[in-house]
Amino acid sequence: MENKNEIDKNYTEFKKRLPELLEDEQNVNKFSLWHNGEMVEIFDTESDAIKVGKDKYKEFGNFSIQKITGDVIDLGYISLCQ
Repeated sequence: MENKNEIDKNYTEFKKRLPELLEDEQNVNKFSLWHNGEMVEIFDTESDAIKVGKDKYKEFGNFSIQKITGDVIDLGYISLCQ
């Protein structure tokens, strides 16, 4: 299941980078777009992150969105497959 591997890789890298992202208060409660285990960009809204992800990567499952917050919650395959 290729999409699950993409999402797992993105989530693993997000968890590693989260402390660094939280150091900048401007990032808190924003949404990060991830592809191929790398953060692409940070957005003010989830819908903006989804739109750019769909425009750049053409379909759900090729990217994931993570909210930058101190409460890391793994939402599972479906929620991360954005």
